[in-house]
Amino acid sequence: MSGHSFFADPHPDHARDAFRDKPRALTNKVTTVTDAVKRLVADGDYLAIGGFGTNRIPTAVCHEIVRQKKQNLSFAGHTATHDFQILCAG
Repeated sequence: MSGHSFFADPHPDHARDAFRDKPRALTNKVTTVTDAVKRLVADGDYLAIGGFGTNRIPTAVCHEIVRQKKQNLSFAGHTATHDFQILCAG
């Protein structure tokens, strides 16, 4: 796992620790799709994708996940059609 988790530890002391240690500086978060997938999507991750049919889905991200050959992903999406097909075909 990548350390990025959709599901969080519910213990309030752990949340306080995480927020206390979180950097407060303003940072530029603009990146490329290639870099974002490389840094943020790991084998075995759980993906939740939004959109409706072909509207407002992250098509470029789905294609990049396939290009980078990410494996063993779990997936959830509302009316997931095209995004699901891209990932499955890859």
